[in-house]
Amino acid sequence: CCCGQAFVRSLLRVRLVATICLASLLAVASHGCGPRPAQVTAHVELTDPWILDSLKAVPGLRLLEVNSRHALVRLAERQFLSLSTRGYEVSLVVELDNEPGIPAFYPRAQEVGARLEALAASFPHLAACYRLGRGGAIRALKISDNPVLQEDEPAVLFYGGLHAQEALGVMACLALCEELCAKYGVDPRYTKAVEDNELWIVPLLNPDGYELVRSGKVHYPWWRKNLRDNNGNGRFEPEHDGVDLNRNFGFNWEHGGSSEPGSWYYRGPQPFSEWEVAAFESLAVARRFVAGIGFHSHGHKVLYPWGNGPTPPDQVLLRAMAQSLAKSMRQCGARYAVLPLNAQSGQSSVWLYGALGTLDFTVELGTEFFPERKEAEREMGCALAAAMWLIGRVAGPGLRGRVVDARTGAPLHARVIVQELDSEAVWPRMTAPETGRFFRLLEPGLYQLAVMAQGYRSCHQTVRVVQGPAVELVVELARLDEAAVGS
Repeated sequence: CCCGQAFVRSLLRVRLVATICLASLLAVASHGCGPRPAQVTAHVELTDPWILDSLKAVPGLRLLEVNSRHALVRLAERQFLSLSTRGYEVSLVVELDNEPGIPAFYPRAQEVGARLEALAASFPHLAACYRLGRGGAIRALKISDNPVLQEDEPAVLFYGGLHAQEALGVMACLALCEELCAKYGVDPRYTKAVEDNELWIVPLLNPDGYELVRSGKVHYPWWRKNLRDNNGNGRFEPEHDGVDLNRNFGFNWEHGGSSEPGSWYYRGPQPFSEWEVAAFESLAVARRFVAGIGFHSHGHKVLYPWGNGPTPPDQVLLRAMAQSLAKSMRQCGARYAVLPLNAQSGQSSVWLYGALGTLDFTVELGTEFFPERKEAEREMGCALAAAMWLIGRVAGPGLRGRVVDARTGAPLHARVIVQELDSEAVWPRMTAPETGRFFRLLEPGLYQLAVMAQGYRSCHQTVRVVQGPAVELVVELARLDEAAVGS
Protein backbone atom coordinates (compact mmCIF):
# COMPACT_ATOMS: atom_id res chain seq x y z
CA CYS A 1 0.00 0.00 0.00
CA CYS A 2 1.12 3.55 -0.62
CA CYS A 3 2.20 4.41 2.93
CA GLY A 4 5.99 4.66 2.73
CA GLN A 5 8.53 2.20 1.33
CA ALA A 6 10.25 1.33 4.61
CA PHE A 7 7.04 0.30 6.29
CA VAL A 8 5.86 -1.61 3.23
CA ARG A 9 9.03 -3.70 3.10
CA SER A 10 8.52 -4.85 6.67
CA LEU A 11 5.09 -6.43 6.33
CA LEU A 12 2.33 -7.53 4.01
CA ARG A 13 -0.78 -5.42 3.96
CA VAL A 14 -4.28 -6.36 3.11
CA ARG A 15 -6.26 -3.13 2.97
CA LEU A 16 -9.98 -3.29 3.54
CA VAL A 17 -12.19 -0.26 2.82
CA ALA A 18 -13.99 0.46 6.06
CA THR A 19 -17.59 0.30 4.89
CA ILE A 20 -18.62 -2.84 6.73
CA CYS A 21 -18.97 -3.22 10.47
CA LEU A 22 -15.84 -2.92 12.57
CA ALA A 23 -16.36 -6.34 14.11
CA SER A 24 -16.17 -7.95 10.66
CA LEU A 25 -13.09 -5.95 9.71
CA LEU A 26 -11.27 -6.87 12.88
CA ALA A 27 -12.25 -10.50 12.55
CA VAL A 28 -10.53 -10.52 9.16
CA ALA A 29 -7.60 -8.56 10.54
CA SER A 30 -6.91 -11.06 13.28
CA HIS A 31 -7.39 -14.18 11.13
CA GLY A 32 -4.26 -16.27 11.55
CA CYS A 33 -2.61 -13.58 13.66
CA GLY A 34 -3.61 -14.47 17.20
CA PRO A 35 -5.98 -12.49 19.46
CA ARG A 36 -7.59 -9.31 18.19
CA PRO A 37 -5.46 -6.30 19.18
CA ALA A 38 -6.78 -3.45 21.28
CA GLN A 39 -5.26 -1.05 18.78
CA VAL A 40 -5.15 -1.20 14.99
CA THR A 41 -3.12 0.38 12.21
CA ALA A 42 -5.06 2.35 9.63
CA HIS A 43 -4.45 4.28 6.42
CA VAL A 44 -6.24 7.66 6.14
CA GLU A 45 -6.55 9.57 2.87
CA LEU A 46 -5.71 13.29 3.31
CA THR A 47 -8.31 14.47 0.81
CA ASP A 48 -8.72 17.87 2.53
CA PRO A 49 -6.20 20.08 4.39
CA TRP A 50 -8.17 19.98 7.65
CA ILE A 51 -8.00 16.19 7.98
CA LEU A 52 -4.43 16.05 9.30
CA ASP A 53 -5.18 18.62 12.02
CA SER A 54 -8.30 16.73 13.02
CA LEU A 55 -6.29 13.49 13.34
CA LYS A 56 -3.76 15.19 15.60
CA ALA A 57 -6.64 16.14 17.88
CA VAL A 58 -7.78 12.53 18.39
CA PRO A 59 -6.70 11.43 21.91
CA GLY A 60 -4.26 8.53 21.88
CA LEU A 61 -3.86 8.45 18.09
CA ARG A 62 -0.26 8.09 16.90
CA LEU A 63 0.88 9.34 13.50
CA LEU A 64 3.31 6.75 12.11
CA GLU A 65 3.89 8.26 8.66
CA VAL A 66 2.56 11.32 6.84
CA ASN A 67 2.95 12.66 3.33
CA SER A 68 0.89 14.98 1.16
CA ARG A 69 -1.58 12.26 0.23
CA HIS A 70 -2.15 10.04 3.25
CA ALA A 71 -1.34 9.26 6.84
CA LEU A 72 -0.54 5.97 8.55
CA VAL A 73 -1.93 5.97 12.08
CA ARG A 74 -2.16 3.75 15.15
CA LEU A 75 -5.38 4.10 17.14
CA ALA A 76 -7.94 2.27 19.26
CA GLU A 77 -10.62 0.10 17.65
CA ARG A 78 -13.44 2.42 18.74
CA GLN A 79 -11.57 5.42 17.26
CA PHE A 80 -11.19 3.56 13.97
CA LEU A 81 -14.95 2.99 13.89
CA SER A 82 -15.56 6.65 14.70
CA LEU A 83 -13.38 7.82 11.81
CA SER A 84 -15.01 5.42 9.35
CA THR A 85 -18.52 6.55 10.27
CA ARG A 86 -17.61 10.26 10.10
CA GLY A 87 -16.80 10.18 6.39
CA TYR A 88 -13.01 9.72 6.41
CA GLU A 89 -11.46 7.62 3.62
CA VAL A 90 -10.00 5.12 6.08
CA SER A 91 -8.70 1.59 5.53
CA LEU A 92 -7.60 -1.05 7.98
CA VAL A 93 -4.03 -2.32 7.57
CA VAL A 94 -3.75 -6.02 8.32
CA GLU A 95 -0.30 -7.18 9.35
CA LEU A 96 0.60 -10.79 8.61
CA ASP A 97 3.80 -12.63 9.39
CA ASN A 98 4.15 -14.37 6.02
CA GLU A 99 3.00 -13.49 2.52
CA PRO A 100 0.35 -16.00 1.47
CA GLY A 101 0.65 -17.54 -1.98
CA ILE A 102 -2.15 -17.09 -4.48
CA PRO A 103 -3.82 -20.49 -5.00
CA ALA A 104 -2.96 -21.93 -8.39
CA PHE A 105 -6.55 -22.42 -9.54
CA TYR A 106 -6.97 -18.66 -10.03
CA PRO A 107 -6.34 -18.13 -13.77
CA ARG A 108 -3.82 -15.75 -15.26
CA ALA A 109 -5.25 -12.93 -17.36
CA GLN A 110 -4.45 -14.65 -20.65
CA GLU A 111 -6.21 -17.81 -19.47
CA VAL A 112 -9.38 -15.84 -18.71
CA GLY A 113 -9.60 -14.77 -22.34
CA ALA A 114 -8.70 -18.25 -23.56
CA ARG A 115 -11.52 -19.83 -21.55
CA LEU A 116 -14.06 -17.45 -23.12
CA GLU A 117 -12.72 -18.15 -26.61
CA ALA A 118 -12.96 -21.90 -25.91
CA LEU A 119 -16.59 -21.59 -24.81
CA ALA A 120 -17.46 -19.69 -27.99
CA ALA A 121 -15.76 -22.40 -30.06
CA SER A 122 -17.49 -25.23 -28.18
CA PHE A 123 -20.95 -23.62 -28.14
CA PRO A 124 -21.13 -21.53 -31.35
CA HIS A 125 -24.95 -21.71 -31.29
CA LEU A 126 -24.99 -20.07 -27.83
CA ALA A 127 -21.88 -17.97 -27.33
CA ALA A 128 -19.85 -15.38 -29.22
CA CYS A 129 -16.65 -13.85 -27.89
CA TYR A 130 -15.97 -10.16 -28.49
CA ARG A 131 -12.71 -8.27 -27.99
CA LEU A 132 -12.92 -4.85 -26.39
CA GLY A 133 -10.51 -2.04 -25.66
CA ARG A 134 -6.86 -1.57 -26.48
CA GLY A 135 -5.64 -4.45 -28.60
CA GLY A 136 -8.79 -6.39 -27.76
CA ALA A 137 -7.33 -7.18 -24.34
CA ILE A 138 -10.75 -7.32 -22.67
CA ARG A 139 -12.99 -10.24 -23.64
CA ALA A 140 -16.78 -10.19 -23.46
CA LEU A 141 -18.91 -13.28 -23.96
CA LYS A 142 -22.41 -12.83 -25.34
CA ILE A 143 -24.71 -15.75 -24.58
CA SER A 144 -28.01 -16.02 -26.43
CA ASP A 145 -29.84 -18.46 -28.70
CA ASN A 146 -28.67 -16.23 -31.60
CA PRO A 147 -25.36 -14.91 -30.29
CA VAL A 148 -24.17 -13.18 -33.48
CA LEU A 149 -27.46 -11.36 -34.07
CA GLN A 150 -28.80 -8.27 -32.33
CA GLU A 151 -32.26 -9.37 -31.28
CA ASP A 152 -35.20 -7.44 -29.88
CA GLU A 153 -34.55 -8.81 -26.38
CA PRO A 154 -33.53 -7.30 -23.03
CA ALA A 155 -29.77 -7.21 -22.49
CA VAL A 156 -28.38 -8.12 -19.06
CA LEU A 157 -24.80 -7.44 -17.94
CA PHE A 158 -22.44 -9.23 -15.53
CA TYR A 159 -18.88 -8.04 -15.02
CA GLY A 160 -15.89 -8.37 -12.71
CA GLY A 161 -12.24 -7.56 -12.28
CA LEU A 162 -12.48 -3.76 -12.14
CA HIS A 163 -10.08 -3.91 -9.21
CA ALA A 164 -6.88 -5.81 -9.79
CA GLN A 165 -6.89 -7.88 -6.60
CA GLU A 166 -10.57 -8.90 -6.68
CA ALA A 167 -10.28 -12.31 -8.28
CA LEU A 168 -13.58 -13.66 -6.98
CA GLY A 169 -15.48 -11.43 -9.40
CA VAL A 170 -13.46 -12.86 -12.28
CA MET A 171 -14.15 -16.41 -11.11
CA ALA A 172 -17.86 -15.70 -10.64
CA CYS A 173 -18.23 -14.44 -14.20
CA LEU A 174 -16.34 -17.41 -15.64
CA ALA A 175 -18.54 -19.79 -13.66
CA LEU A 176 -21.67 -18.06 -14.96
CA CYS A 177 -20.47 -18.38 -18.57
CA GLU A 178 -19.77 -22.08 -18.13
CA GLU A 179 -23.05 -22.83 -16.32
CA LEU A 180 -25.20 -21.05 -18.90
CA CYS A 181 -23.60 -22.94 -21.77
CA ALA A 182 -23.55 -26.33 -20.05
CA LYS A 183 -27.13 -26.21 -18.76
CA TYR A 184 -28.83 -24.81 -21.85
CA GLY A 185 -31.26 -27.43 -23.13
CA VAL A 186 -30.86 -29.39 -19.90
CA ASP A 187 -32.23 -27.12 -17.16
CA PRO A 188 -35.43 -25.26 -18.18
CA ARG A 189 -34.49 -22.23 -16.09
CA TYR A 190 -31.17 -21.80 -17.87
CA THR A 191 -32.73 -22.51 -21.25
CA LYS A 192 -35.33 -19.79 -20.74
CA ALA A 193 -32.67 -17.34 -19.52
CA VAL A 194 -30.65 -17.82 -22.71
CA GLU A 195 -33.60 -17.80 -25.12
CA ASP A 196 -35.34 -14.73 -23.68
CA ASN A 197 -32.35 -12.44 -23.19
CA GLU A 198 -29.01 -11.28 -24.50
CA LEU A 199 -26.60 -12.07 -21.65
CA TRP A 200 -23.26 -10.26 -21.68
CA ILE A 201 -20.48 -11.37 -19.31
CA VAL A 202 -17.19 -9.45 -18.99
CA PRO A 203 -15.08 -11.30 -16.40
CA LEU A 204 -11.94 -9.13 -16.37
CA LEU A 205 -12.05 -5.37 -16.96
CA ASN A 206 -8.59 -4.64 -15.52
CA PRO A 207 -6.39 -7.27 -17.22
CA ASP A 208 -3.08 -5.45 -16.73
CA GLY A 209 -3.58 -4.79 -13.03
CA TYR A 210 -4.95 -8.28 -12.41
CA GLU A 211 -2.00 -9.92 -14.18
CA LEU A 212 0.42 -7.86 -12.11
CA VAL A 213 -1.15 -9.17 -8.91
CA ARG A 214 -1.67 -12.73 -10.16
CA SER A 215 1.92 -13.02 -11.39
CA GLY A 216 3.23 -12.35 -7.90
CA LYS A 217 5.74 -9.83 -9.27
CA VAL A 218 4.29 -6.82 -7.51
CA HIS A 219 5.72 -5.56 -4.22
CA TYR A 220 2.28 -4.23 -3.29
CA PRO A 221 0.43 -7.58 -3.19
CA TRP A 222 -3.13 -6.26 -3.07
CA TRP A 223 -2.86 -3.67 -5.82
CA ARG A 224 -6.33 -2.43 -6.94
CA LYS A 225 -5.65 0.09 -9.73
CA ASN A 226 -4.67 -0.27 -13.37
CA LEU A 227 -1.12 0.42 -14.61
CA ARG A 228 -1.46 3.95 -15.96
CA ASP A 229 1.91 5.69 -15.97
CA ASN A 230 0.80 8.80 -14.08
CA ASN A 231 4.19 10.53 -13.98
CA GLY A 232 5.14 9.53 -17.53
CA ASN A 233 8.57 8.16 -16.72
CA GLY A 234 8.05 4.82 -18.46
CA ARG A 235 8.31 2.78 -15.26
CA PHE A 236 5.66 1.23 -13.03
CA GLU A 237 5.95 2.89 -9.63
CA PRO A 238 3.18 1.94 -7.19
CA GLU A 239 3.61 5.10 -5.15
CA HIS A 240 2.74 7.27 -8.16
CA ASP A 241 0.99 5.19 -10.83
CA GLY A 242 -2.39 3.65 -11.56
CA VAL A 243 -6.04 4.74 -11.64
CA ASP A 244 -8.87 3.25 -9.61
CA LEU A 245 -11.11 2.20 -12.51
CA ASN A 246 -14.16 2.22 -10.28
CA ARG A 247 -13.74 5.94 -9.70
CA ASN A 248 -13.26 6.82 -13.38
CA PHE A 249 -16.88 6.69 -14.58
CA GLY A 250 -18.50 9.90 -15.74
CA PHE A 251 -21.42 10.37 -13.38
CA ASN A 252 -20.42 12.68 -10.51
CA TRP A 253 -16.82 11.79 -11.36
CA GLU A 254 -15.49 15.10 -10.00
CA HIS A 255 -16.84 14.36 -6.51
CA GLY A 256 -15.52 10.82 -6.09
CA GLY A 257 -12.22 9.21 -5.29
CA SER A 258 -9.09 11.32 -5.04
CA SER A 259 -7.34 13.80 -7.32
CA GLU A 260 -3.93 12.62 -6.05
CA PRO A 261 -2.25 10.12 -8.44
CA GLY A 262 -0.63 8.22 -5.58
CA SER A 263 -3.94 7.54 -3.85
CA TRP A 264 -5.51 4.09 -3.92
CA TYR A 265 -8.67 5.88 -5.07
CA TYR A 266 -7.18 8.14 -7.76
CA ARG A 267 -10.01 8.85 -10.18
CA GLY A 268 -7.85 9.70 -13.19
CA PRO A 269 -7.31 12.99 -15.05
CA GLN A 270 -10.85 13.04 -16.50
CA PRO A 271 -13.96 10.84 -16.79
CA PHE A 272 -13.45 7.73 -18.95
CA SER A 273 -9.76 8.59 -19.34
CA GLU A 274 -8.80 4.92 -18.92
CA TRP A 275 -8.97 2.64 -21.94
CA GLU A 276 -10.55 -0.11 -19.85
CA VAL A 277 -13.40 2.13 -18.69
CA ALA A 278 -13.85 3.63 -22.15
CA ALA A 279 -14.27 0.12 -23.57
CA PHE A 280 -16.88 -0.66 -20.94
CA GLU A 281 -18.68 2.61 -21.71
CA SER A 282 -18.86 1.80 -25.42
CA LEU A 283 -20.39 -1.61 -24.74
CA ALA A 284 -22.92 -0.26 -22.23
CA VAL A 285 -24.03 2.63 -24.44
CA ALA A 286 -24.42 0.33 -27.44
CA ARG A 287 -26.34 -2.42 -25.62
CA ARG A 288 -28.37 -0.32 -23.11
CA PHE A 289 -28.56 -3.01 -20.46
CA VAL A 290 -31.77 -3.36 -18.50
CA ALA A 291 -30.01 -4.63 -15.38
CA GLY A 292 -26.62 -5.85 -14.25
CA ILE A 293 -24.30 -6.98 -11.48
CA GLY A 294 -20.71 -5.92 -10.94
CA PHE A 295 -18.95 -8.61 -8.88
CA HIS A 296 -16.31 -7.35 -6.44
CA SER A 297 -14.71 -8.61 -3.24
CA HIS A 298 -14.96 -8.69 -0.38
CA GLY A 299 -17.38 -8.18 2.52
CA HIS A 300 -20.64 -10.07 1.78
CA LYS A 301 -22.61 -7.00 0.68
CA VAL A 302 -25.14 -6.10 -1.98
CA LEU A 303 -24.88 -2.40 -2.85
CA TYR A 304 -27.45 -0.44 -4.86
CA PRO A 305 -27.50 3.13 -6.25
CA TRP A 306 -27.64 5.23 -4.17
CA GLY A 307 -28.09 6.53 -0.60
CA ASN A 308 -27.05 10.19 -0.60
CA GLY A 309 -27.60 13.26 -2.71
CA PRO A 310 -30.80 13.67 -4.77
CA THR A 311 -33.05 10.67 -4.26
CA PRO A 312 -32.92 8.28 -7.23
CA PRO A 313 -36.40 7.88 -8.70
CA ASP A 314 -36.25 4.07 -8.57
CA GLN A 315 -34.90 3.89 -5.02
CA VAL A 316 -37.76 1.78 -3.63
CA LEU A 317 -37.42 -0.73 -6.46
CA LEU A 318 -33.62 -0.75 -6.27
CA ARG A 319 -33.66 -1.46 -2.55
CA ALA A 320 -36.27 -4.21 -2.96
CA MET A 321 -34.25 -5.83 -5.74
CA ALA A 322 -31.05 -5.62 -3.68
CA GLN A 323 -32.82 -7.32 -0.78
CA SER A 324 -34.06 -10.08 -3.09
CA LEU A 325 -30.54 -10.54 -4.47
CA ALA A 326 -29.20 -10.91 -0.94
CA LYS A 327 -31.95 -13.39 -0.11
CA SER A 328 -31.20 -15.44 -3.23
CA MET A 329 -27.64 -15.96 -2.01
CA ARG A 330 -28.58 -17.39 1.38
CA GLN A 331 -28.76 -20.83 -0.19
CA CYS A 332 -24.97 -20.80 -0.42
CA GLY A 333 -24.69 -20.34 3.33
CA ALA A 334 -23.68 -16.68 3.42
CA ARG A 335 -25.68 -13.72 4.68
CA TYR A 336 -25.26 -10.59 2.59
CA ALA A 337 -25.92 -7.11 3.98
CA VAL A 338 -27.82 -4.62 1.81
CA LEU A 339 -26.44 -1.07 1.67
CA PRO A 340 -26.69 1.98 -0.63
CA LEU A 341 -23.80 3.19 -2.75
CA ASN A 342 -22.39 6.70 -2.63
CA ALA A 343 -23.86 8.84 -5.43
CA GLN A 344 -20.75 11.05 -5.40
CA SER A 345 -18.35 8.32 -6.43
CA GLY A 346 -17.74 7.89 -10.17
CA GLN A 347 -18.46 4.17 -9.80
CA SER A 348 -19.74 1.82 -12.49
CA SER A 349 -23.11 1.07 -10.87
CA VAL A 350 -23.79 4.75 -10.21
CA TRP A 351 -22.97 5.66 -13.82
CA LEU A 352 -24.92 2.77 -15.34
CA TYR A 353 -28.03 3.70 -13.39
CA GLY A 354 -27.71 7.49 -13.41
CA ALA A 355 -26.73 7.88 -17.06
CA LEU A 356 -28.27 4.89 -18.84
CA GLY A 357 -31.06 3.66 -16.58
CA THR A 358 -29.48 0.25 -16.02
CA LEU A 359 -30.52 -1.18 -12.64
CA ASP A 360 -27.02 -2.22 -11.67
CA PHE A 361 -25.86 -3.70 -8.37
CA THR A 362 -22.46 -4.20 -6.78
CA VAL A 363 -22.05 -7.59 -5.08
CA GLU A 364 -19.06 -7.89 -2.74
CA LEU A 365 -18.23 -11.61 -2.64
CA GLY A 366 -16.36 -13.49 0.06
CA THR A 367 -14.25 -12.55 3.06
CA GLU A 368 -10.82 -12.28 1.41
CA PHE A 369 -9.34 -11.57 -2.00
CA PHE A 370 -7.91 -14.99 -2.89
CA PRO A 371 -9.67 -17.61 -0.73
CA GLU A 372 -8.87 -21.28 -1.03
CA ARG A 373 -10.83 -23.38 -3.49
CA LYS A 374 -13.61 -24.52 -1.14
CA GLU A 375 -14.60 -21.00 -0.12
CA ALA A 376 -14.16 -19.67 -3.66
CA GLU A 377 -16.53 -22.32 -5.01
CA ARG A 378 -19.10 -21.45 -2.39
CA GLU A 379 -18.92 -17.79 -3.37
CA MET A 380 -19.23 -18.68 -7.05
CA GLY A 381 -22.42 -20.52 -6.10
CA CYS A 382 -23.67 -17.34 -4.43
CA ALA A 383 -22.89 -15.34 -7.57
CA LEU A 384 -24.72 -17.83 -9.79
CA ALA A 385 -27.80 -17.64 -7.56
CA ALA A 386 -27.77 -13.84 -7.72
CA ALA A 387 -27.29 -13.80 -11.49
CA MET A 388 -30.15 -16.24 -12.13
CA TRP A 389 -32.46 -14.27 -9.83
CA LEU A 390 -31.68 -11.03 -11.68
CA ILE A 391 -32.24 -12.61 -15.10
CA GLY A 392 -35.61 -13.86 -13.91
CA ARG A 393 -36.58 -10.41 -12.61
CA VAL A 394 -35.83 -8.81 -15.98
CA ALA A 395 -38.85 -10.67 -17.38
CA GLY A 396 -41.17 -8.49 -15.27
CA PRO A 397 -43.08 -6.85 -13.82
CA GLY A 398 -42.38 -3.74 -15.84
CA LEU A 399 -42.82 -2.15 -19.24
CA ARG A 400 -41.21 -2.94 -22.55
CA GLY A 401 -42.02 -1.53 -25.92
CA ARG A 402 -41.11 0.28 -29.10
CA VAL A 403 -41.58 3.88 -30.18
CA VAL A 404 -42.15 4.27 -33.91
CA ASP A 405 -43.22 6.79 -36.52
CA ALA A 406 -47.00 6.45 -36.86
CA ARG A 407 -46.91 6.64 -40.66
CA THR A 408 -43.76 4.73 -41.61
CA GLY A 409 -43.21 2.45 -38.63
CA ALA A 410 -39.58 3.57 -38.44
CA PRO A 411 -38.01 3.38 -34.96
CA LEU A 412 -37.62 6.66 -33.07
CA HIS A 413 -35.06 7.89 -30.59
CA ALA A 414 -37.54 9.10 -27.99
CA ARG A 415 -37.71 10.02 -24.35
CA VAL A 416 -39.92 7.75 -22.26
CA ILE A 417 -41.11 9.27 -18.99
CA VAL A 418 -42.84 7.38 -16.21
CA GLN A 419 -44.26 10.52 -14.62
CA GLU A 420 -44.47 9.11 -11.08
CA LEU A 421 -40.75 8.37 -11.27
CA ASP A 422 -39.46 11.32 -13.27
CA SER A 423 -36.48 13.07 -11.69
CA GLU A 424 -33.63 15.42 -12.57
CA ALA A 425 -31.37 13.28 -10.37
CA VAL A 426 -30.78 11.01 -13.38
CA TRP A 427 -30.33 11.53 -17.09
CA PRO A 428 -33.41 11.28 -19.36
CA ARG A 429 -34.48 7.71 -20.17
CA MET A 430 -34.28 7.23 -23.92
CA THR A 431 -35.11 4.51 -26.43
CA ALA A 432 -32.37 2.77 -28.38
CA PRO A 433 -31.85 4.89 -31.53
CA GLU A 434 -31.56 1.90 -33.90
CA THR A 435 -34.64 0.00 -32.72
CA GLY A 436 -36.82 2.47 -30.78
CA ARG A 437 -36.82 -0.13 -27.98
CA PHE A 438 -37.20 0.60 -24.26
CA PHE A 439 -37.33 -1.56 -21.14
CA ARG A 440 -38.31 -0.36 -17.68
CA LEU A 441 -38.59 -2.61 -14.62
CA LEU A 442 -41.33 -1.44 -12.24
CA GLU A 443 -43.34 -2.56 -9.27
CA PRO A 444 -47.00 -3.45 -10.01
CA GLY A 445 -49.22 -0.37 -10.12
CA LEU A 446 -50.83 2.31 -12.27
CA TYR A 447 -48.44 4.64 -14.12
CA GLN A 448 -48.77 7.74 -16.30
CA LEU A 449 -46.55 7.40 -19.37
CA ALA A 450 -45.35 10.28 -21.55
CA VAL A 451 -43.40 9.64 -24.76
CA MET A 452 -41.83 12.43 -26.79
CA ALA A 453 -39.43 12.81 -29.70
CA GLN A 454 -38.12 15.85 -31.55
CA GLY A 455 -40.45 16.81 -34.39
CA TYR A 456 -43.31 14.64 -33.10
CA ARG A 457 -46.45 15.15 -31.07
CA SER A 458 -46.10 13.76 -27.55
CA CYS A 459 -48.14 10.76 -26.47
CA HIS A 460 -49.65 10.38 -22.99
CA GLN A 461 -51.32 7.26 -21.68
CA THR A 462 -52.11 5.40 -18.48
CA VAL A 463 -50.57 1.93 -18.13
CA ARG A 464 -51.30 -0.72 -15.52
CA VAL A 465 -48.31 -2.89 -14.59
CA VAL A 466 -49.29 -6.26 -13.12
CA GLN A 467 -47.38 -9.02 -11.39
CA GLY A 468 -45.85 -11.24 -14.01
CA PRO A 469 -44.36 -10.61 -17.45
CA ALA A 470 -43.66 -7.02 -18.49
CA VAL A 471 -46.45 -5.17 -20.30
CA GLU A 472 -45.65 -4.84 -24.02
CA LEU A 473 -46.39 -1.52 -25.76
CA VAL A 474 -46.08 -0.07 -29.24
CA VAL A 475 -46.19 3.73 -29.11
CA GLU A 476 -46.86 5.48 -32.41
CA LEU A 477 -45.95 9.16 -32.64
CA ALA A 478 -47.32 11.47 -35.32
CA ARG A 479 -45.13 14.13 -36.90
CA LEU A 480 -45.99 17.67 -35.88
CA ASP A 481 -46.56 18.77 -39.50
CA GLU A 482 -48.86 15.79 -40.19
CA ALA A 483 -50.75 16.37 -36.94
CA ALA A 484 -51.34 20.00 -37.93
CA VAL A 485 -52.77 19.02 -41.32
CA GLY A 486 -55.21 16.58 -39.75
CA SER A 487 -56.43 18.94 -37.01
